[in-house]
Amino acid sequence: MDNSKNTIIALVLIAVVFILSNQLLWKQQEQPAKEETQGEIQEKQASSRDKPVQEPAKETTLPETESEVQTGAEEVEPLAAKEGEFGFEQAKNFDDKITLENQYLKIIFSNRGATIKQVILKDVMQSKEEQVAVRLLQSERGLLGTKLNGDFGNIDLSRLKFKHEKQPNQVRFYLQKDGVVRIERRYTITDDYNLRMNFNINQLGFVDSYKLGLDSGVHYDAESNRSESYLKAVAKVNSEIKDKDFGDAEDDEGFIGNIDWIALKSKYFMIAAIPEGRVEMDEVQLGVDKNIITAQADVEVARRGFEHSYELYLGPMIIENLKKYNNGLEDAMNFGWSLIRPISKFMLQLLTWIHNVIPNWGIAIIILSIIIKLVLSPLTHKGTKSSQKMQQIQPKVKEVQNKYKDNPKKAQQEVMKIYKEHGVSPLGGCLPLILQFPILFALYPVLRSALALRHADFILWINDLSAPDPYYILPVVMGIAMFLQQKLMMQKTAGGASQQAQAKTQKFMMYGMPIFLVFIFKSFPAGLVLYWLCYNILSIIERLWIMSKQEPTTVQVETE
Repeated sequence: MDNSKNTIIALVLIAVVFILSNQLLWKQQEQPAKEETQGEIQEKQASSRDKPVQEPAKETTLPETESEVQTGAEEVEPLAAKEGEFGFEQAKNFDDKITLENQYLKIIFSNRGATIKQVILKDVMQSKEEQVAVRLLQSERGLLGTKLNGDFGNIDLSRLKFKHEKQPNQVRFYLQKDGVVRIERRYTITDDYNLRMNFNINQLGFVDSYKLGLDSGVHYDAESNRSESYLKAVAKVNSEIKDKDFGDAEDDEGFIGNIDWIALKSKYFMIAAIPEGRVEMDEVQLGVDKNIITAQADVEVARRGFEHSYELYLGPMIIENLKKYNNGLEDAMNFGWSLIRPISKFMLQLLTWIHNVIPNWGIAIIILSIIIKLVLSPLTHKGTKSSQKMQQIQPKVKEVQNKYKDNPKKAQQEVMKIYKEHGVSPLGGCLPLILQFPILFALYPVLRSALALRHADFILWINDLSAPDPYYILPVVMGIAMFLQQKLMMQKTAGGASQQAQAKTQKFMMYGMPIFLVFIFKSFPAGLVLYWLCYNILSIIERLWIMSKQEPTTVQVETE
């Protein structure tokens, strides 16, 4: 079971325990919840080749010129000495210094198969300590490697040396024979994380199909907790979003159907291929290679030539960018269960708006907790009054239950009649608590996976709100706040045996539940613990205010 499933189970357990414990409290009160490093991975990938890739001892900065980019031209797999496939040129020496750049991306191409060798995210750093730009591809084997199948046999484009022409925002790769361009691939960079690819075949023969490879992996933060568990392949298949994790890919599971797009993603980053409407992508085969998920898309052609185009998204998962494609690509982001996804998206938008006004994510989370508390405050007050009335009518309820102890159905009817007469609901006191949990569930994926909170500072020791508190200070303080909140909701009970037994259970929950939640929340993102801590502190303040304004009230109970 992966990390997300464990987290969901933990959150559900919290909800159940918290609600049950609060019901017990209300009933008794008179007044009113060894990973591999990035370098090790690349080293292992390189060692699987015939000749190892010579990586620099340590990356220190983003390459500024093409000559600074490590080409790896001498490290590629040696090609056969025979004449090229279909008469095209094969050679051992390739140009791996072909680049396109914009404000966000530096894309390095190779004329070996007209593939993408590396993508550098110029505005996203690998860590706060070392300002090195993220290299999006885990492997430099060549993204978008292609194999053609037709009456000419099979042609592996990765074995062929393409000619190329470069313009400021476009590079064109092509193969020609007898003066005719037979295979052409054009890449056009735009002003964001998008890259357009046009793939054309002309006078080559009858083409049955081709395979398009997304097998270079996607970058993940190796120092993050259980970062590999976030690796997934996601696709829109027959108008539904489906995903496969590392284990599914290892079992050779894939996607079959009408595929609108295919994406590989990690916790924060994504590589997505979005074919145009006339491209018939009907199957994606998945696999694993070391610590990466690989994908091979099967595209049906069944004609003598074609012109296909793709939009490629190469960058961080930012919901505003993904929405621009108008095809549900933003749903590849982890927003939790389908029922809470709208709440998660709203919470992310609200947090972003607050951060635009006050540019500190920790302060934004605190303000969010205040807003939610203010919204739920009327329900809290109503629930408190309902709980007080429930306690006051308990003698009448007990009397009815004793009177009809041999007729449970009649007893239940009479109890409900008493509730109706006094305008109370058995669940009235729990309603504010019940409403808090969808918000908590919705905030969890937002605060865990939003790029904006990656490496986001707050105060002192909190230097990444998307990661757990390294010293467990916030979870411990949160536990103390929960203990104080529950203590305020307790009241001394009468001396009856049953009341004393319930008081013991109540006391156990008051001490036990905060300790239990500390151990659960210590592995949650610091931002989520900060939110819950602030919410509990606000609840304590609210409770003290209610108690200060509270006047003794009595409910006249008629007896038969």
